[in-house]
Amino acid sequence: MFGGDVIDSSSQITVTAFYNSGASEVVNGWCVDNASEIKNGEEKQYVISFENAKTYLLLQAETSVTISFDANGGSFKSGAKIIDKESILGDSYATTNMFQDGSMGASVIPTRNRYDFLGWFTKVKGGNPVTASDLITSKDDQTLYAHWSKQSPVHVTFDPNGGVFEDGQESLSKDVYKGEELKELPLVTRKGFTFQGWFTSSTGGKKVESSTIVSDNTNYFARWEAKPLRPSDAVQLAGHYFMVYDNNQQGWDNAEAFCESVGGHLATITSQDENILLFQYMTSNGYQSAYFGLTNTSGNWAWVTGVAVEYTNWAPGEPNNESGVEHYGMFYWKNSDGTWNDGDFGSHTVNGGTAFLCEWDS
Repeated sequence: MFGGDVIDSSSQITVTAFYNSGASEVVNGWCVDNASEIKNGEEKQYVISFENAKTYLLLQAETSVTISFDANGGSFKSGAKIIDKESILGDSYATTNMFQDGSMGASVIPTRNRYDFLGWFTKVKGGNPVTASDLITSKDDQTLYAHWSKQSPVHVTFDPNGGVFEDGQESLSKDVYKGEELKELPLVTRKGFTFQGWFTSSTGGKKVESSTIVSDNTNYFARWEAKPLRPSDAVQLAGHYFMVYDNNQQGWDNAEAFCESVGGHLATITSQDENILLFQYMTSNGYQSAYFGLTNTSGNWAWVTGVAVEYTNWAPGEPNNESGVEHYGMFYWKNSDGTWNDGDFGSHTVNGGTAFLCEWDS
């Protein structure tokens, strides 16, 4: 910094040098040497002789200041709570590299879970805000503190778009903090449709995952695909529709997948009347064996639809899980009375075949 007073001398000028650069300094065309003798924060006078001098100049040294940035409850990307920077008295805070292009650089903005960063201040609470253009005016080391504003959660609403939630509700919402993941997504069903997922729009839009980051209040919409209509030649029995297939499906799971692809599921049998009707339908169509939707792959027999197993019609000695591979319920050619056998769908069970019965609830 330059300044000073005008003096009247015909032979010399007195120059007060105050800096620590360690190099010579040119003052109004004259050179002041031995500047390295000046210690930081001290002043030293030099006498320079020349004719008709009229100017007195003051040189001020560059003074180093340590500025500490305290995340004040937050943390920096590096994980540190406090970052120290060396700066020069008289420079702007932008030179600390904590400010870029007049604002905080993304790499050094502190973060705090569920809080918004407000900026740097001179005190932990209160104090004055400090911006990139402000000058460093004190020779004393200083600490700037991050200030925060507690976030309010954003409101996320799930629209089933024609479906219903598991508890029968027609709408559901949850609160999520900005910048956090949705995590668990609600389950929803719609009769005659397959659920495709949650989307940002009822048509089009982007698919929403449990890892989706929420930034503002928003609505998400269930997306559906209509299931294929049941075949027109399916037979109505006991209020439901059935059809027997034998199209070389490789395994019980594939048979269930096929039934689902045509809008149904493997048949369930929940009463003696239904058992009689379904067995007669199968045999009248030329089949002696066929699998239905009863399975035991986890130690307990269960219907594919989840309905409780309250009615069974096992043949004597069945189920026996022969060779440890018979996990699926079936009508079997050896049992002409419509009692059940457990089979393995296609390989071990003797002459069990791969025919199966699909069912449509309506």
